[in-house]
Amino acid sequence: MDDLIDKLRQMGLSSYEAKTYLSLLNLGSGNGYTVSKHANIPSSKIYQVLNSLVEKGFAETDGMEKSGYVPVDPSLLLPRLKDEFNRNIDLVLPVLDQFMHGLKPLKTKSLDDRKGVRSALLDLLKNTKEKLLITAWPQELNSISDEMEVVARRAQVHVLAYGEFSVPGVTVYMHRRPDLVSLEHQGRRLLAVNDAGEGLAVCFVAESVNAIWTSGYGITQIFADHILHDISLNYLMTAFRKNVRYEEELTKLRQNLYI
Repeated sequence: MDDLIDKLRQMGLSSYEAKTYLSLLNLGSGNGYTVSKHANIPSSKIYQVLNSLVEKGFAETDGMEKSGYVPVDPSLLLPRLKDEFNRNIDLVLPVLDQFMHGLKPLKTKSLDDRKGVRSALLDLLKNTKEKLLITAWPQELNSISDEMEVVARRAQVHVLAYGEFSVPGVTVYMHRRPDLVSLEHQGRRLLAVNDAGEGLAVCFVAESVNAIWTSGYGITQIFADHILHDISLNYLMTAFRKNVRYEEELTKLRQNLYI
């Protein structure tokens, strides 16, 4: 009996509630006085316990003026509780996963060779759930085009390319001024981030590679914001291409602020 009471407590019942439900099953039905005596529960507590069992779906009232209580058949109750538990898991798990992004400790890894960068980049693609953002030059994008096409069959892939590039299923945004980027930056840059909280930042200068991989959600959001900003700006500049003043003013601003 004690073991059964413990099992019912694990299902969310108090000790009094577990004892009362078992008494109702044994009695078939009963009023507060009868159940209190059978379950050995203080009469001052019994109606509170019985009403709590009704609220939790373990018992029902018989509808009479002096209410009696009837236990819900376990063969009906337990499958219903199981379905409700599974539904709650399906609802709560994605929310908890979002919270985990913020709770995960910052992990970083420095990379200094192309083989290591490629391996980290392919893992980042593979771990993508629903969305992947990349900004890079065609040289690097072409080297992973097959893998991006695979990811694009199950997730959104958005690429800001510093030159001509295309892959089936991938949304590609062309940077309008790769020449300006070449003047400002030494070497070529690659920035990639997925919705699993992973990010990769790489600088290629001649044969040298300087890169960092991170799983820190706060850092990867900065990566994502950078790519989103670049895509948005290029989109707007394309829409307002007839107004040269916008581009001139933005070029001056970049020259003043660039480090």
